[in-house]
Formats: sequence, structure tokens, C-alpha cells
Amino acid sequence: MKECLFYFKAKGQDVHALRAVIMLEENKEPTVVDFIHCFDQLGYNTVPENKQRLTFRRVDTPTPYTLEVTKIKIKGETEDTMHFDGELRELLKELIQV
Repeated sequence: MKECLFYFKAKGQDVHALRAVIMLEENKEPTVVDFIHCFDQLGYNTVPENKQRLTFRRVDTPTPYTLEVTKIKIKGETEDTMHFDGELRELLKELIQV
């Protein structure tokens, strides 16, 4: 089993930085369905808003509320691998446009 630690921002009236863990089988990468299932276990009923950017929209609140995955780290028995860093990607986009 591998541990997929991911960081996300809950954006509503306030912004909260949170993290969660998904346990993965060896040689498996996290999927959008894995994130939805994890959010559901945390009490967030979500649907994908943008699968490429890993953003999700809560469907059980009357006010707009999104969850945005910002970083993914997968820890196996032998190595740690950074798989996604949304904040770094956005920073690089800004620097390239300047």
C-alpha cells in the first residue's frame, strides 16, 4: 500500500488550507473518483468542476463552495514522490506570461 497525502483549499466565504490521505494499491495513481470518495468521507459532497486542475464543487451548500487540490505527495515503502503542485504551476504560469 502507498500513502497519497494531498493538500487542498476549501474556498467559500473563507479559505481554509487542509490535507487528507488516500491509501493506494502499489502501482496505482490517485483518480478523480478517489478524491471524490475521500471528500465524501470528510463530509464534503462534491462533483468535479475541472478535472485537469483538480477542482471540485460542493453540491450540498446553497453558497458557492469549491475544493482545490494544491499538492499531491505519494509515499511508498522506498521513496517519496511529488506528483502535483498546483501552486507551483500557477506561479510558473505567471512568470512565463510576464
